[in-house]
Amino acid sequence: MAAAMCAAIAVAAPFGGRASAEKQNNDYSLSGSAAVTLSAADILGKVYETTVSDEERAVLSAYADLSLSYTAQVPADRVSAAFDGASLTLEAGDYSYEAVNGKTPLWKPLSASVGDKSAPFVGKTAHVGEIAREDGEYAEVTYGTEFILTAGEINAAANAAYDLGKAAYDEIAEQTAAYESALAAYEKQAREYADYLAACAKYEEDAAAYAEYKKAYAIWKEKYDVYADYLAALALYEAGVEAYESYLAAKERYAEDMAAYRQYLADYAEYEKKFEIYYGQYGPAMDKINRHLAAMQLLDTPMTDLNRTVRAAVTGSTVSSVLENKLTIVRVFGVPLSTVNRAEAATENLRKVFADYFALETDPERYLYYSLNYEFIAKNVGELFVALDSLYDNAKVKDAVRSEDREEQYIILVSQLCVAAHALNDGTIYGIDGKAVSEKSWRISGAENPAPRSAAEVLGGAYYEDKNDAAPIEGGYPAGAVEPVRPEKVEQPVAPEPVRMPTPPEKAEDAGPAPEEVKSPVAPEEVLKPEEPPQAYEPEENLKRLKELYETGVFVRREEKTQDCALSVTATARKKLYDADYVTVHFHDGEKTERVDVERGTYAAYYGKPPVKAESAQYFYRFECWQYADGVVADLAHAGAETAEREIHVYPRFKEILRTYTVVWRVDGAETEIVLGYGAEASEHAPAFPKKPDEGGYTFRFIGWDKPVAAVTGDAVYTAEFEKSRLLTWKFGKNTVCTPAYDGENAADYAPSAELPDAGNIYFEFLGWDGALGAVTGDAAYTARYDKHYLAPFSDGRGADVSVDEGGYVVDCTATYDEEFDFKQIFLRAEALACSVAVRARGGEAVFSYSSVAEMCRDKRFTVTFRVSRSAGGAYEFAVGAETGGYAAGVTFAASGYDATRTQLYAYENGAKTYVAHTYESGRVRFTAKAGLKYVLAAEYAVTLLPSKYVEISADMSDAAAGESVRVYAAEPPAGVRFDGIRVTAADGEEIAVENGMFVMPRAEVVVEAVCVPVVYTVSFVSDGRVVLSAEYRYGETLRVPEKLIKADDGEYTYAFIGWDKPVAETVTEDAVYTAVYKATPVVKPDPPLSRIDKLFIAGVTLICVLGAAGIAVAVVFIVKKAKKKKN
Repeated sequence: MAAAMCAAIAVAAPFGGRASAEKQNNDYSLSGSAAVTLSAADILGKVYETTVSDEERAVLSAYADLSLSYTAQVPADRVSAAFDGASLTLEAGDYSYEAVNGKTPLWKPLSASVGDKSAPFVGKTAHVGEIAREDGEYAEVTYGTEFILTAGEINAAANAAYDLGKAAYDEIAEQTAAYESALAAYEKQAREYADYLAACAKYEEDAAAYAEYKKAYAIWKEKYDVYADYLAALALYEAGVEAYESYLAAKERYAEDMAAYRQYLADYAEYEKKFEIYYGQYGPAMDKINRHLAAMQLLDTPMTDLNRTVRAAVTGSTVSSVLENKLTIVRVFGVPLSTVNRAEAATENLRKVFADYFALETDPERYLYYSLNYEFIAKNVGELFVALDSLYDNAKVKDAVRSEDREEQYIILVSQLCVAAHALNDGTIYGIDGKAVSEKSWRISGAENPAPRSAAEVLGGAYYEDKNDAAPIEGGYPAGAVEPVRPEKVEQPVAPEPVRMPTPPEKAEDAGPAPEEVKSPVAPEEVLKPEEPPQAYEPEENLKRLKELYETGVFVRREEKTQDCALSVTATARKKLYDADYVTVHFHDGEKTERVDVERGTYAAYYGKPPVKAESAQYFYRFECWQYADGVVADLAHAGAETAEREIHVYPRFKEILRTYTVVWRVDGAETEIVLGYGAEASEHAPAFPKKPDEGGYTFRFIGWDKPVAAVTGDAVYTAEFEKSRLLTWKFGKNTVCTPAYDGENAADYAPSAELPDAGNIYFEFLGWDGALGAVTGDAAYTARYDKHYLAPFSDGRGADVSVDEGGYVVDCTATYDEEFDFKQIFLRAEALACSVAVRARGGEAVFSYSSVAEMCRDKRFTVTFRVSRSAGGAYEFAVGAETGGYAAGVTFAASGYDATRTQLYAYENGAKTYVAHTYESGRVRFTAKAGLKYVLAAEYAVTLLPSKYVEISADMSDAAAGESVRVYAAEPPAGVRFDGIRVTAADGEEIAVENGMFVMPRAEVVVEAVCVPVVYTVSFVSDGRVVLSAEYRYGETLRVPEKLIKADDGEYTYAFIGWDKPVAETVTEDAVYTAVYKATPVVKPDPPLSRIDKLFIAGVTLICVLGAAGIAVAVVFIVKKAKKKKN
């Protein structure tokens, strides 16, 4: 294990600063010849010039992939010797050969020695002096060369031992820590297991206490739930009462608002009728009069944001000051005096007009003034416009206005006069220059707005549409023209959402305080009993030794090389100096033989091709050395030295090396490779648990490899094979579960639990699956089959529900209408029966003879029949007959279209309609029914009574279901009111027939109102044979009486109004005609008349004198001052 780990570390160790990462072949030996090999330790010692310890040397020899081989002998024939009896002269040539790695090393002679005498070579010659034959028979010639080792391969070996020691150190530390962690985990689990055993004992004790508490709590909780339900129902009831009272108040407000709205509709209809009469009689004339008054109003209307009017400008102090200094203006500005005089005259005249006209309060008075003075007014407005427009053409005037920062005010005033002048003049207006001026063509400009602008552009829009009809109408303002007043609009009210009066809940007994709580114990989470304690970790001896050498610093870390290194080595040529003898060496390589002759005792070099031996599947072979026929290694460095034979025969020796192969394991497309030696068992290295991911609910099971896994004899690929599962689909209720299974397995082993919870009062009995559950042969779907049972309600005989832990159940009446339904009815008895299952009954405790509720629910002995049907009107009706034995029964049925705000459950008991308390949940209505009664579930709609100021009405129902008869009562109407009956209107506007004070409730809310028509009376006032005022009144209204009646003189008499022909009532109670009575006085003849004033401009009082009394009477006597409104 340590060797494998250390080898892995050595291979994976980082080698920073490599000059060449590729390993080179360092075998520089002559093929077929003995070689000297330098180990990694030898090389590191030379490169780093240090001593490598024996311990590191041993590690490097095993794990460092660095060595260098070379042939250390040079053939003697490269050297020649000449001895002159006193000195020796040696001639040595360079030596080279093709090495095993394909390179050609070059050896050069360095020195020569004989015995203890030596001399260096100079060039190719060395002289060894002062020698004798006795010094030795052989001369040793030393050759030298250099081999290059890459920095990468040196670095790979430099720290191999250090890294191996550190890896051993780290492994021992990791394994020790893992052991200590496992030991701590074991001790922790042992403690937890002991705590778990103690917790189990405590849990059993607590569970027993909790079971007792649960029984006591169940009894209390049953009572508490009833009381809590009562309190909740009471709160809902009180809130419902409050909401119902709010609804009633809103309903009253709605009735009042609806009455006001109906009155508005009646008043508006009357207004439209009066307006039609008014407009038909006076409309065209009044339209024209209003236009004339509007034209006059232009003179007092601010038409811009400056809020200035023509009237204000004309009557202001500024204009007065200008007029007082008119001569200065003429002289300074060079304005023609005639223009200034025209402006002055128009201003003075208009001041008088404005003072008189705008002092009048009524439209008839103003229009009379307009009619009499129209030409005068139109002329002076036009004159002022023309004069001011001409003045502004004067540059000095314009500069003066601008200097006072009044340019825009002046322009606005002239524009206003332009609009008013054209509105009041039907003819053409001529300027100072005599040219015609029209509103459309007239333009004015200033410094701030140099572009010429029209009056509309200056004023920001058109203020009057000129129709050239400013001349007063003949006859003046119509007498008696009073426009009717439009009634103030009343919006149609929206009926409030109906709220039904809740039924008070049945009172329940307070359950009192709950039993002292005992918490439900939580079962301790299971803790597994710990296994055996972990085995103590003891590292192998070699790991401990490596760790020790690392810790003590025997393994040193060397600095890595950044450049390749040159390694110097030497070789020797042995030359026989005296009596040379030759031997022939035969190198046999199979059928080939190489022969070489050398001096006996010197190096015999082999120059043939390296010997090879054919590979097998198990081994390949590497040449090791030459040997004699008997297997003894031949010493070719001293060929023939050990024998006197002239012929020597040698043969190659080979080292066998085990071959390795690649084995590939392919699992679901992913591949894992491993290299194994020949003969190794591949199965021992196969993946332990091949897996394939699930697909769409399907799983896959490993069933083996695609071929038998055998011992390694070559490269191999094994592919995992999987079996795809089948998919079983299980459907039960709304659930669907899918489970994978494999062919041949039993489907029943995978079937899930198909028990369904009770759905309200329905119990589902599981009958099995719709298909046979046998051996799996393919995908399959199974659907659970059930028998549906309707579970029984519980009752104590007086309508009180009984709660049971396993559920309270009620009858189901939901299948179809007019269908009979069976349900179980338990009649509880006061005496104890042979069973311990208890249920609550009001006033005590009763028991029943079933071991469980489920058993009782499956018992079909107790059967009674209910019938439920739906009426044509949409109400649900169901009768509880005598089959129940007179007991009350809990009833449940489905009710579609249930409206929580409208739907009511009621019965008629002793002829009275009684509302029944019920609940609605999940589409079902539940209530407690009494025998012999008919119950109806139906939507009720509001009956809204509109209040009337004339007749009070009432009804026997405030809410009613469709089809019910509702009676309405009405009081006697007051004087002046005609009662025309009761009108009932549905929400969609349909009018419901009323007969004898009763109507049939539709499927909608209704509004009920008394139809009352106030009697209308006509009262007229007549003067001098002409009706001066005639109006319609309702009973009790205040009568309007004309005032200041004037009768025109007839030349003989004057007349004074002294009253009416009969007393005038303050309020109207009947039709009436009143005639004016006058007192006649003879006329006193005056002196000859004065000359008539020929000026048309006169004050209002003078005007009356000119027109005479008759004219005044026509114009102003019967004027009723009202705001003018046009018909909408």
